[in-house]
Amino acid sequence: MFKVFLGIIILIIGLAIGVVLAGQKQIISPGAEIIDNNTTVTRIVALGDSITDGNAGQRSYRYKLTDLLNNFNVVIEDQGKAGRTTSDLANDLNKNINNILGYNPQFVLLMIGTNDVTKYHNSPEKLSIAEANLSNILEKINLYSPSTQILLATVTPRSDCKNTLCGYVATTVKWNEMVKKLAIQKKNEGQSVILVDVYNESGVTNSDIQSDGLHLLGSGSDKVAVTWAKYLF
Repeated sequence: MFKVFLGIIILIIGLAIGVVLAGQKQIISPGAEIIDNNTTVTRIVALGDSITDGNAGQRSYRYKLTDLLNNFNVVIEDQGKAGRTTSDLANDLNKNINNILGYNPQFVLLMIGTNDVTKYHNSPEKLSIAEANLSNILEKINLYSPSTQILLATVTPRSDCKNTLCGYVATTVKWNEMVKKLAIQKKNEGQSVILVDVYNESGVTNSDIQSDGLHLLGSGSDKVAVTWAKYLF
C-alpha cells in the first residue's frame, strides 16, 4: 500500500515539473526563442546612432521595419544612441556587449558613421580613424556571436543646406566608400557581413531629410526600412 501511495506522489510531482518546464522559454537556435509550442521569435538588434534611435522629429526606421516583417515574428531591439560615433560604439561594446547584443541575435543591423562625418568634415583624411573603429566593431560582434548575421549599411544621405549639419555630402560619400570596402574585406575574411547600400538603394532624397540636413523625416525612415527588409529572411 505504501509503495502504491509513493508511486502516486512521484507521478504527481513529475507531472507538475513537466507543466512548469513546458511553460518556460527554450532557446532553440541563436537569436530564436520558442515562446510557446507554435511560435518562434527572431531577435534583431538595430545598432547605431540617432538614425536608428529616432529623435523628436524623426520616426525611426524600426517601426516601419517591424510592420514589414510582421509575418516573421520578429522583435527589433533598439540599440541606437543619439550622437554616437564609431569610437563611442567601440567603447560601448567593450563595456556592455552583453547588454547591447544579449543572447546571440540572429541579425544585427549596423549603421554608424554619420557623426564621424560631422566630426571629421574639415579633415576627411581622419575618416581612416573611424574606419579602424568600424573594423574593430565588426570583429567584436563576430567574436562575441559568430552565428549572428551582420548587415552593415552605408549611412543615409545628407542634404546640402546652410544649417550646421548640412553641406557634408562629399564627406558622406567618402565614408560610404570606406564602409563598402570594409564589408567586402570582412566577408572575404570569413565574417558574416553583408553590405546594405542604404545610401544608393533607399531612394532617400532631400525631400526626405529634415531641415537640419541630417535627420530623416518619416518618409525617409520608411525608405530605409524597406531597404533593410530586402536583406532579411
